[in-house]
Amino acid sequence: MSTQLFVPEKELVETLQAYVEPSSPLVSQVCPKIDNLTLIDGKTSLSTTTAGDIAPAGAPDVGFFYDDTRFLSHLELRVGGQPALVLSSSTEKSFVSQIELTTGNISFRDAPDLAENTIHIRREQLLDGEVLFDRFTFRNFNLKPVDLSVELCFDADFGDVFQVRGARRKVHGQYYRPVKRDHYLAFFYRGLDGILRQTLIEMKPQPADLGDRNARWELTLAPLKPVQIEVTVTPLLDGGKSRANTRDFPASLRERRHRFAKWQSHSTQFRSNHDIFDAALNTAISDFHALQIPDGNERILAAGIPWFATIFGRDAIIAAYQALSLNPQLAIDTLRVLARYQGKECNDWRDEEPGKILHEYRQGEMTRSGECPSVLTTDRSTQLLCF
Repeated sequence: MSTQLFVPEKELVETLQAYVEPSSPLVSQVCPKIDNLTLIDGKTSLSTTTAGDIAPAGAPDVGFFYDDTRFLSHLELRVGGQPALVLSSSTEKSFVSQIELTTGNISFRDAPDLAENTIHIRREQLLDGEVLFDRFTFRNFNLKPVDLSVELCFDADFGDVFQVRGARRKVHGQYYRPVKRDHYLAFFYRGLDGILRQTLIEMKPQPADLGDRNARWELTLAPLKPVQIEVTVTPLLDGGKSRANTRDFPASLRERRHRFAKWQSHSTQFRSNHDIFDAALNTAISDFHALQIPDGNERILAAGIPWFATIFGRDAIIAAYQALSLNPQLAIDTLRVLARYQGKECNDWRDEEPGKILHEYRQGEMTRSGECPSVLTTDRSTQLLCF
């Protein structure tokens, strides 16, 4: 059974909501930060701050991306009305993050103040296919129960990846008022390409208060007893069904680890007498796994995340060639995928010629609506696409 929130289109309420596009100068100044946490699974990627937040809202270096579209442009945790404090953060093989958080001093009107570092919050974020899991575990290290207000803020600008990178658009599609149902919140946008895009957010347990762009829980934390909140975010295209509830967080994590172990078992194993070199090499091997995009029965490398999580012909074949000693199957798959998309006609708009290898493959709104060269573009069109 799908967790898709069924909302007939006739019930959607149009809104004039429009989001400020990142300008080219802003994008050049706000490059992806080296300490951002980044997760990827195929064409789905997540880039957050070290706290696991997508903040500030609409910033060009953060977001939850799927199919060349940013389906979540704001995701921010507040505890007692304040941002949580980061203790540490790390990622495992580019598919799950573990973030340790705590609270600062929190003042209550009718209760003693809550001392800093007495509430521990473990935040775990996981990508499995197109689904994002965001799980919070709260633990109280005070001797008495603590009542705590927890808030999550959300927003979805549905920005095309070229917009996020700084391209300006004269017009945009139709935004709709967010829809909320019990423990669901959904954002909707119909692009100029005619496709209805939806960001579906499911929350467990049901929040005490659910607004158009935020959810709030009132928790009572007994000493040392863990309390969990889990959020699942699924991007949907034209009423597609979500598979978010076909697998929970633990099952999804096992599946991702199994997929990596399978890749590792079919790849060459390297060892040296230098531990740091071995660690760097193992990181590179895991990156080769993380950047693989499924295409039919084959897999091909993406150029990079979050803005370039797609096929770039030259990058893919060079990387696969350089990785022959690691796993030759990647080169075999890459050749088959690139052959599948070889140019078939003369088309000046795409700079396509018979037999040419594509430069960049895109499926976002700006490509589908004809604002950029269409889905197939070739090596000589770099300037047309990179603006």
